[in-house]
Amino acid sequence: MKSKSARRASSVASPKRRGAAVAAPGTTARDVRFTARLSRSEKTLLQRAAAGRGQTLSAYVFEKARAAAMAELEAAGEIVLASADQRQFVALLLSPPPLNERMRRALDMAKSAAAAG
Repeated sequence: MKSKSARRASSVASPKRRGAAVAAPGTTARDVRFTARLSRSEKTLLQRAAAGRGQTLSAYVFEKARAAAMAELEAAGEIVLASADQRQFVALLLSPPPLNERMRRALDMAKSAAAAG
């Protein structure tokens, strides 16, 4: 059997609690715990920064870590889309809008350039 601290440090999703709110489709349920070890001075520093923004320590750390992760992925050339944007992108791929005159001209120019070689 795992120790109490090992169970807390686990990244496995916690079971749903009776009466807990279930996230609507397209939203993110926060049902996974993440823990980190840090020194007292590091925690104090983070708490002071969070308090200065009127946030809890968890909210502050999450916001900063998420922003840093997104910036890192974007710098690596990955495109980060919200769920709604992902759905819209796929919907447009599966059912594109009809071509307008400007798009027809662009396709004709591309075909001509490709044929010219």
